Amino acid sequence: MARRAANSDGTSRNQAAPGSRGPWFLVERIFLIGGVERSEFIPSGTLVFGVRTPEGLEFGVGPSVTIGSLGASTAIVAAAGQTLRYGAFAFRSTRAPR
Repeated sequence: MARRAANSDGTSRNQAAPGSRGPWFLVERIFLIGGVERSEFIPSGTLVFGVRTPEGLEFGVGPSVTIGSLGASTAIVAAAGQTLRYGAFAFRSTRAPR
């Protein structure tokens, strides 16, 4: 029987290096909790180093650690995204391959 993939819910925070015209260097910290719908606790942490252009495009790579029932596993994450601005609001959309 194939196991169903676990859902992930979490939060991220990013910090950009100061500068007024860009591009800006970013450090993003992402913390996730997965497996809750299966009564499992699977924490994951990722640290992404990247660049954001003045147009709002973002690219980055970094290490990721997940602690599951079989122990800890590590991976390298690559992500890309875009920040869309509407007046005073900014909406971020980021995608990373699975």
